[in-house]
Amino acid sequence: MPDRIAPRHLLRTLAAAILLPAAAGASAQNVINISSWVPPSHHINTTIKAWCAEVEQGTSNRVKCNMLAKPVAPPHQSLNAVRQGVADASFTVVAYNAEPMNVGMVLSVPFAMGPNANGERVSVALWRVLQPHLLRSGEWKGVKLLSTGAGSPNQIYSTTQPLRSQNDFKSKKVMVGNKLGADIVTAFGGQPIVKPASDLYQMFSGGIVDAAFNPIETVKSFKVDPFVKHATLVPGGVWMGFGSFYISEAKWNSLSREDQAVVENASGEKLSRRWGGAFDAEDRESLEVMRKSGAQVVTASDEFVRQMVAASADIGRQMIVAARDKGLAEPEKVLQQLRAEVDRVAKQP
Repeated sequence: MPDRIAPRHLLRTLAAAILLPAAAGASAQNVINISSWVPPSHHINTTIKAWCAEVEQGTSNRVKCNMLAKPVAPPHQSLNAVRQGVADASFTVVAYNAEPMNVGMVLSVPFAMGPNANGERVSVALWRVLQPHLLRSGEWKGVKLLSTGAGSPNQIYSTTQPLRSQNDFKSKKVMVGNKLGADIVTAFGGQPIVKPASDLYQMFSGGIVDAAFNPIETVKSFKVDPFVKHATLVPGGVWMGFGSFYISEAKWNSLSREDQAVVENASGEKLSRRWGGAFDAEDRESLEVMRKSGAQVVTASDEFVRQMVAASADIGRQMIVAARDKGLAEPEKVLQQLRAEVDRVAKQP
């Protein structure tokens, strides 16, 4: 489980200081205080605000959202923060957690989602296929899971030199968001630097890294396009990240059944599709920004893809074993179901 973020009395003090402005304007029972750790203009915030607007309209403003001015916790501690009442709702990128979650490990198996994978397709597949596994896992105790979502596929972009073969990774410092990314970069022959995406600008502007394995949308979202000169795109990406949006059980239970129904109607697959689609739209915009700035964007060659698949195969096998050891029954079957659902969604209009 993620590390504890602070002694409980300190958490309560922090919560009181941050949430006080909201309490002055409306009944606390009807206000969902949401903590976000991405920049204010980030599309995740835009997606959450659209969800909020639907909830507020559907409840005739009996339920209101308050997007907190600052996050109450860093990415890997957001789930604990909501469990402990520091905020009412937030989102988690599972791979940032100190201890990976079983379902998150399966989703992120390299190349498992196939060449049709993108944010929207995988997000919808997640909700349709993984919801029962998530609820049985016990890893979401203390919160009500409102939706699941995937970021767009992890791709390769770099500063001075392109990375278009496994040999190109030698001696390169490559920023990744988690241990899985670090393992993959190491397998490819590079030197991983593990940092959350929120540190991208610092890493690129300071010349600390040569490249990154991240969704392409992060180039625009975190404003590193002035530094990116090359990108190598793998159809479906090398791996995907799993995220979730949730509300504390205490806040959920404080809502009337009528208002809970409105929240659920705005959540689930509808929010999953909206979440993933926003990542895809940002990918497209980010690619346009990169091309306008003169960056060279190419599709990975079949040979490079074969090299990457071979280098990461053992990592995938270990992840499947680890997911089974943590209690996910038949992880291979779950992967097959996910990929089939991704392909099915891809064929839908």
